[in-house]
Amino acid sequence: MKNRVRSGFAYRANTVATLISESFSFGVLFYIWFSVYKGGGQIGDYSLGFMIFYYALGKISGLLIEFYGVAWNLAEAISEGEFTNFLLKPVSIIKQELFIYFGNFIYNLAVFSVIILVMLFYILKQFGYLKLLAFFLLSINAALIFFFIFFLIGAMAFFFQRIQGLSFLMSLVSMFLAGKYVPLDVLPGAFYKIAGVLPFQYISFIPIMAFKGSLDPAWVLRQYLAGLVWILVLYVLTKIVLAKGIKKYEAIGI
Repeated sequence: MKNRVRSGFAYRANTVATLISESFSFGVLFYIWFSVYKGGGQIGDYSLGFMIFYYALGKISGLLIEFYGVAWNLAEAISEGEFTNFLLKPVSIIKQELFIYFGNFIYNLAVFSVIILVMLFYILKQFGYLKLLAFFLLSINAALIFFFIFFLIGAMAFFFQRIQGLSFLMSLVSMFLAGKYVPLDVLPGAFYKIAGVLPFQYISFIPIMAFKGSLDPAWVLRQYLAGLVWILVLYVLTKIVLAKGIKKYEAIGI
């Protein structure tokens, strides 16, 4: 975990580039939304203010929990034959990757601390601490679901020589089905139904919905438990894929 934090600070240019690209995309979407609302249009039953808040909070939470290196690092270790080093350590590969993932979280928390504090102040002023606590609770599930999805993508390197294309495709799919740019319930019915039976919605859409309307503890509990079920399913899938992948890895001596 410490290595991930240190390496993150060593690549400050990437951080600056991230801030510039995210600010640009936010500016473009804000212009589109402002034009829609100014012309008398509406996006679902959302106000312009909530749409801006939805997108900004989704981006900030994404900076903290969406570490695609989970897939890339694991795939590189497998394809380069360095996965053996993981097998020789007393800690499981899942725990090792979780430590790296958490290190990335700490790094981004430090780098974007000012932006995060401003958002926290706004949330406490506009929504109160109970909704913020509900968001934090649901975000724990979001982080673990994201981790296991992209750990599984990385583990595909046991069976395919290159997974860069698959990882890139899954990152695009996850952003769309997680509701990163617009709330999922404004999508056409068919798309919304598909998103509703997949785990991606728990990465962004569900946690942010804790701020919509009055706080409903029963809804929060249902979504939290549903997220836990998905974490369990993804964990079991991860263990199965790892077991099969390690057998193949040891058999062919990658």
